[in-house]
Amino acid sequence: AHDIGHLAVAPGATATITGSTTPNADQWALRVGAGVFTDLGSGQFSYTFAAGETEVGLWLTRTTAAVIDIDIVDGGGNSEDASEDPSLDFRDTAFRFYADGVANTIGPQISRKENDIAPGVQAMTLRAVQTSTDTGACEARLTGVQVVEMAFECDNPNTCVAGQAVTVTGAPSVAIPGNPDGSVASYAFVNLTFDATGTAPFTFNYTDAGRIALHARKALPATPPDPAITLTGASNDFVVRPAGLCVESTDANSDCVAGDNSCTAFVKAGTPAFADSRFNLTISAVGWETAGETNADFCAGNIVTPNFQLSSIGLSPNLIAPDMLLGGVNGALGVTSVDIVAGDGGQRTIPNQAIDEVGVFTITSSPPAYLGETIADSTSANIGRFYPDRFAITPNTPDFADSCVAGTFTYTDETFYYGTAPVLTVQALNTAGIPTQNYSGPAAPDPDRFWMLATLLPGRNYTDQAGAVATFNAPLLGGTVTLINEQDFDGNGDLVMDAGSAGDDFLYQRVTPEAPFNALVDLNFPAADLTDSDGACYDPDDNGTCDDFNINGITGTQMRFGRLVIDNVFGSELLPLAVPMRTEYFVDAATGFDTNIADTCTALSTSYLDLSNDIDNPLLGVPTINVGGGTSTATVGNSPMVAGDAGLSLSAPGADNTGYVDIEANLTIP
Repeated sequence: AHDIGHLAVAPGATATITGSTTPNADQWALRVGAGVFTDLGSGQFSYTFAAGETEVGLWLTRTTAAVIDIDIVDGGGNSEDASEDPSLDFRDTAFRFYADGVANTIGPQISRKENDIAPGVQAMTLRAVQTSTDTGACEARLTGVQVVEMAFECDNPNTCVAGQAVTVTGAPSVAIPGNPDGSVASYAFVNLTFDATGTAPFTFNYTDAGRIALHARKALPATPPDPAITLTGASNDFVVRPAGLCVESTDANSDCVAGDNSCTAFVKAGTPAFADSRFNLTISAVGWETAGETNADFCAGNIVTPNFQLSSIGLSPNLIAPDMLLGGVNGALGVTSVDIVAGDGGQRTIPNQAIDEVGVFTITSSPPAYLGETIADSTSANIGRFYPDRFAITPNTPDFADSCVAGTFTYTDETFYYGTAPVLTVQALNTAGIPTQNYSGPAAPDPDRFWMLATLLPGRNYTDQAGAVATFNAPLLGGTVTLINEQDFDGNGDLVMDAGSAGDDFLYQRVTPEAPFNALVDLNFPAADLTDSDGACYDPDDNGTCDDFNINGITGTQMRFGRLVIDNVFGSELLPLAVPMRTEYFVDAATGFDTNIADTCTALSTSYLDLSNDIDNPLLGVPTINVGGGTSTATVGNSPMVAGDAGLSLSAPGADNTGYVDIEANLTIP
């Protein structure tokens, strides 16, 4: 009992069905059921269902050959549908198909594989039997070498593909023809050898896929006491599935055997909406070739099964490189399932597949059950290398730091740096404008790294905009442009330009005094400097044109032309002598130099001082000198300076030890 959707239903404890046959059968019997069964005679029965029961099983016995029509009706007039009312053919002479000695039990097969080859080995036989008129038992109807007509019938799909055949081993092997469902008319002759029990062994393989049944027939002339008859028989329906699915891209440069960054660039990471990210991915159902094949093996010579149809075959990517153990991130596919439908010939090419990440990937197909049978997942060979579409640059409002932070200034001829970290960030984008996470590195020498843009960016240049009074020396470019966490993927793969001593160095060189001025510099990265080896470049408007990148008006520190002054001084040999030593800066032409009271940064020690009794013969780095019969030692009290003053003093040489000391500041000595 079932509803309109063919789902089982329980008709209820009082529901009674009545069955009849035409012509009348000999006997009905209950095979399985918990309800009440009654044999009404003359080929009729009744059955009242038990509570919750949805089906009943019955035996039907016929002692003479006949084609029986069975009809069922319940008390409400419900009966079987015409499409669910097959006839039951009782025969006393027939062909029967056996698998492992059991009739009508041919199990699932694999396309293009003989049934006697593992996996799924079954011994197939065809038996010609008749009912003994003496005993009623089955006995051989044919023995010896016989020519039998054989065919196969396509049930699902319900038509066969031209050129596909079931090959039956005989003497010789014969390709028997296919027939549409319910209309078996085309046969081929096969030589089979029947033993004393009327049993003939055979093997077969089907070049296609689907649910099929085998048929056999042979016209026999009258041989008294047997009349002329045509032996016929059909096997059970059984499924022939593909050996597996081939998943592959045959596009140029798609095959990345090495599975690392040494592979040729394939297509850009992104989504199917962008042509530069699309590639062809073909999924093919293929037949058996040899034992043990898996994954990409199915793409090496296996033949497509053209009658294969299956919907909702799942597709998923698998990251090969960069290594997930190093933080590599799996990508997302643009097309995540595929349907192979009638007319596809057993394979479907997705013309707009895409992966949104950088790296090397495989793609796995995960088919649902095929006509109730399982087809294992199958994975492609390495596909890639996928690379970014372009770069985005994010400046972080860079400025210059004061070399003397507390005093908010920098001396000319003194190295200064960026103060804001990072100065800028370079980030790889896919075609959809989404940052990629696997474009990290550096690529060399590690083959698992995928950064292809130079990390030094050596083409960058600076232009001074501070005016005629301020032409700065070419920057030393002592700092490098580095990758964030370059030894490990960090989930963004950004390139950053550092600040501080790790960044670029700048120097305004001066010979003649100048009034204080503000550093003002423009930074330029030429397009060639921001283009990697695959052609991905800085393209902010995504128009396919590589652009320069500029940051104009970088400022942040006042430049002061400074000098160090040591004044003459005299005093008693009995007391320490305070020596005026200070830093000054040029204010303007009218004012000249003035003490740089903002200088709380310049650090001087006695290592920078040369003391002697003769300015023409300095004693380098000597803080103590003879004066008369005693000695005088220099001491720097303020290091760093306080309000521009070093706090220099000479110790008293003692009574009657008079003389002079020459002091020279040697600022080249650390």
